[in-house]
Amino acid sequence: MSLLNHYLGDERDRANASKRRGGKVLISLDEQTDENLLSQEPASCLSPEREFDKRWAAALLQHAMARLREEFETSGKGRTFDRLKLFLEGEASSGDYAAMAAGLGMSANAIAVSVHRLRQRYRELVRIEVANTVGSPDEVDDEMRHLFSVLAQ
Repeated sequence: MSLLNHYLGDERDRANASKRRGGKVLISLDEQTDENLLSQEPASCLSPEREFDKRWAAALLQHAMARLREEFETSGKGRTFDRLKLFLEGEASSGDYAAMAAGLGMSANAIAVSVHRLRQRYRELVRIEVANTVGSPDEVDDEMRHLFSVLAQ
C-alpha cells in the first residue's frame, strides 16, 4: 500500500507542477549537454559583453545548483531535493506544500521549513561561487549585485 501512496503522491505533484507552469514546456538543464543547449538558443541581439554576463550568470547558478543537489544526495535525500527544487523558482501557491507533503511523508509545515532551508543554502552556495570568481572578499557584494542585475535583464 505504501508504494501505491508514493506513486499517487508523485502523480499528484506532477499534475500540480504542470498547473503552476501554465502549460509552458520546461527544458531540463540537467539532461542537456552544452552543445544541445546552444543549438536550441535563439540568435541573440545582445552585445557580446551582455551575452557573456548572461552565460556567466547561468553557469554560476547551475554550478551552485549542482553542489546543492550533491549535498542532498550525499545525505540520502536526493528524492527530496528533486521535489523541493521546484520551489527555488518561485513562491508556492496555496496548497502546494500540503500536496507535496503527502508524497514525501512529511507535514506541510516540515515542507515549508525544508524549502526555507533549501533557499537559504542555495543563496550561500551562490555566494560561495561568486566569491570564487573575484580577487578579494571585499568584491563579493559588488559582484553579487552585478549577478542580480544580469539576471534581472
